Amino acid sequence: DLGGSVLNGGLTTFMALIPLGLSDSYVFKVFFRMFALIIGFGLFHGVLVQPVLLSLIGPSSNPLPKGLYEHDHQYPELPDTEVNKPEEADTVTRASYQDPLPDCRHMAPVPPPV
Repeated sequence: DLGGSVLNGGLTTFMALIPLGLSDSYVFKVFFRMFALIIGFGLFHGVLVQPVLLSLIGPSSNPLPKGLYEHDHQYPELPDTEVNKPEEADTVTRASYQDPLPDCRHMAPVPPPV
């Protein structure tokens, strides 16, 4: 997803430098060559080298343990009360039900403010 944005940024920056390359001034031509090489090396590393290295040394594709994803959470059954009768199922839904004590064992403790 990011490759297109990086490529777009590099190409549009290079297009902005084209007038420098077409100039007759020696300083502008040197500046154009320098900037063109910087953009070329940046694109090469940003589109090819860095993604490959990050895929080799980066984290696995599933960094969170099982049970921490929202779809893995098992909601308890709602009790049959006057509010939660099957014929009145639209008044209380699973999406609006909140656990009274959510499981926070996977979270790190919050440090005290300084």
